[in-house]
Amino acid sequence: MPTSTRREKLAVLNNALEACHKSHIGYRTPAVADRVAEMLQPLGFGQPTEREYVRLIVDALAWEEKNRKEFRFAE
Repeated sequence: MPTSTRREKLAVLNNALEACHKSHIGYRTPAVADRVAEMLQPLGFGQPTEREYVRLIVDALAWEEKNRKEFRFAE
């Protein structure tokens, strides 16, 4: 079910980012966008929203690699 509030959206993004960490999915993981999209599919987002969330998460993974510290989406 899609989320509606900003806090819920941030929670989804942070949970997906945490799942990437647990699954050892990083910016250099082959087909990283496809793997992140697979994680988000059960949440039932529409394609445009899912695509935007995938971009945000991949960007966060790239930032983590560049800065060598964990990223969190904040309010």
